[in-house]
Amino acid sequence: MDKAYSKQATASLAEHIYKTSKMGAQSISDVLPKVKSNSSKEKESFIDELTQEYSEYEKISSKAEQILTAMSVKPKEENFMARMSAKAGIMMNTMSDPGISHVAGMMMEGLTMGISDTTRRVRQAKEERCSGEVLGLGEELISFQEKSNEKMKAYL
Repeated sequence: MDKAYSKQATASLAEHIYKTSKMGAQSISDVLPKVKSNSSKEKESFIDELTQEYSEYEKISSKAEQILTAMSVKPKEENFMARMSAKAGIMMNTMSDPGISHVAGMMMEGLTMGISDTTRRVRQAKEERCSGEVLGLGEELISFQEKSNEKMKAYL
């Protein structure tokens, strides 16, 4: 960890990365069983992509958790109401249209929100002397979400 970093700014960004990654993984977990398609090949490809994204979110959240633990900060999960709201939104959206194109659009909306929120937080954390390690993890999350967003376009 950097010597001249702000513990508060570092912990705040690491917590954001942790929560965002956990929420992304949970959203994928919630949507996977609901995906429907007439093409088994397309469905298999889409599920493979979402499964890879799930693994990447878990990897990033694990890194953030390790950083927080090293700082003696207990990682906080997203609050119950936010998790239930996201779960209900997925359920309602996939009830009306469980098709791959629709689900890909839903995923893109979530990814876009995550990209903008994390970009804003990384920029703020830089100004507050956040650890370079955590800034790098924030940039890794943004890059991953941008690539995922691009991959989802193929399924629209």
